[in-house]
Amino acid sequence: MNTLTAHDRTQLLVLAGVRNAVGVVLPLVVGLLAHQLLLGVGVSVGALVTGFAGMSGTARKRTRTMLLATAWMGVATFIGALAGNVPWLIVLCIMASGFIAAMMGALSNEAGQVGLLSTNALLLVSTYPQDPLHAVYRAVLVLVGGVCQTLLMLFVDAMSRRSAEAGAVAQVYASLANYAQRHTRVADLQLATALLNAETALNDSYMKQLKWQQLRVLTNTAEQIRMYAVALVGMTRGHDSHSGGGAVDGIEPVLRALADVVQRLSHVIREQPMHPSDDAQELQLAVAELKRTADGMVTGEARLYAQEVAVVIARAVDQWTGIVPVDMASAPAKTPLMHQWQRAWTVLRANLTLKSTTFRHGIRVIVTLCIGWMLSRWLPLPHGYWLPLTTMIILKPDFTATFSRGIARMAGTVLGICVATWLVQVPDKNHLFGALLILVFAGAMYTMVNYNYALFTCALTGEIIVLLSFFQQQPVLSTMVGRLIATVIGSCLAFGAYILWPSWRHQSVHVALADLIRAQRKYFQAVLSRLRDGEGTQVQALRKSARLARTNAVAAVQQAMNEPVQQGWDPHVAIGVLAAMHRFSDVLLALEARLQKGGHPREEDRALLDVGKYIDEALHVMEFAVMHRDVELDADSMERMIAHPQWSHYAPMPEEAISVVARLESIVHTMMRMMPMHRSPQDDGAHGD
Repeated sequence: MNTLTAHDRTQLLVLAGVRNAVGVVLPLVVGLLAHQLLLGVGVSVGALVTGFAGMSGTARKRTRTMLLATAWMGVATFIGALAGNVPWLIVLCIMASGFIAAMMGALSNEAGQVGLLSTNALLLVSTYPQDPLHAVYRAVLVLVGGVCQTLLMLFVDAMSRRSAEAGAVAQVYASLANYAQRHTRVADLQLATALLNAETALNDSYMKQLKWQQLRVLTNTAEQIRMYAVALVGMTRGHDSHSGGGAVDGIEPVLRALADVVQRLSHVIREQPMHPSDDAQELQLAVAELKRTADGMVTGEARLYAQEVAVVIARAVDQWTGIVPVDMASAPAKTPLMHQWQRAWTVLRANLTLKSTTFRHGIRVIVTLCIGWMLSRWLPLPHGYWLPLTTMIILKPDFTATFSRGIARMAGTVLGICVATWLVQVPDKNHLFGALLILVFAGAMYTMVNYNYALFTCALTGEIIVLLSFFQQQPVLSTMVGRLIATVIGSCLAFGAYILWPSWRHQSVHVALADLIRAQRKYFQAVLSRLRDGEGTQVQALRKSARLARTNAVAAVQQAMNEPVQQGWDPHVAIGVLAAMHRFSDVLLALEARLQKGGHPREEDRALLDVGKYIDEALHVMEFAVMHRDVELDADSMERMIAHPQWSHYAPMPEEAISVVARLESIVHTMMRMMPMHRSPQDDGAHGD
């Protein structure tokens, strides 16, 4: 039941839903007025699929993806209409399209969705084969629909002041405000995800150079603010003795004032006012309040951090509102479009191996579609194409998407069949009611694509049935029963294929965790280099890589823990490693913040240079132990890893003055005690953080 009712209101894409629905229904209305109904339906089908490619992302990404979807749909339509009468050829084409669609899922959700719908279009069109001339005619109609939908998207974008790039950066500052208020690990992970999304958006943009550079500088500034926020939050938890007791008491008001400023800035960035300077006074008042709160703290390092973060955010406000010019040197050049294509090819090539979940899913799709198509031809079903179509919709690369969300898809498909099949029986000589249904189902489908899977599938099914009803007129009961039977068989085929050859996420969790430790180790080495000689050219890039590795590791653990099988690793250890790496990153961010403000490292920070190679070696061993899962580190090994001649020079330290060195050593030591990672029958669940 939770699967059917799960929803996320923030994912209601109303504007994009209405825009795409209009793009689908307009060709149909034009066709009705011109008494060329089938022509309008053909163009609407092209607009329908292309609309999914323009749901999210920057204008450059959406334009590129929509044009790719248009071309793919045109080719699929031509091949399906031409090869429909040649069974062996159409089966090969369907299998190839299904495999490509599965591989495209590795690039993005939008690319995977376009591939899925294009393959389904191939299945549908092949049911009504045509001669070469009419096949070309159908393909041209689909191409026209896709191009019109793309032009409509660009027109609506031109009329709006908002942009996906600004929205992504605004979300970073909204997440910063949330972290400053709550300072939980969940809030920090949301902030890390927002930063990744903003980087992705800005790297795939063709917005004007000045505005793009403003957003890029704001993103870099958010990284700096996060460093200071993490350092201040660490002081509130008693992690840093140099903050001063009285200063710690004043940190929470500073964090609340910081949250207020960045939340206001987030709103201004998102709304994109015509004259940003109109909001300058309100923002500057909030910044002034932050400065007063920081200056009111007693002397201590916490006060220095608070004052520095106030200076950083004041500069960001001044640059955004145009009071001071943007520092062009701090904004790197845009990523060329060719790099995006090279990255896509690199991702696809990396997945061309049986070790890849995506590749195995592609093979699973090939076999399942072949079986589904043959069953649709052999079984006496009035709408046999619905069988492989359902299989393609339900089958996904992982267990959660295939079964949990597959149940929602099946329920939505059944509901959509029942509702739409009855609605199309309403007398509609002029097809006006049918056009209204197209508009309603399309709007609901696009709006709820990420809101609720059952409702989205219901709307998608209804849309397909109404479109088919313009040139299919069959008894309602037999039509409904035939589609329901095909849906059930197709769903069982998808579930059976996954059961026979599953891709369990828990089998690769150790790889994701080892990648996380490796990324954190490289980040640690870069911070050491900066601490040693002041050179930190790679720190920012390696910090971002560590953040991405952490996000991937969290997603892998969450997916694996939802699988109904016995994991070969202890989930307590996996969660403990994630928590330890989170704390490790926080310590490095705090150290970066100390170096960022231009001050000199403290004496105990310099101790990190002496013991850094031992911690680095310990992380290397941890990476090896996690990757191989069954490596157990005994007490003597741990002592040899941590103990070293210099350690006694810096220890013992007062309990209330835990240094950076001691914190990092404690985190690594704790991780070592968790090993081995594999589940032990004798002490299952005994490991802890």
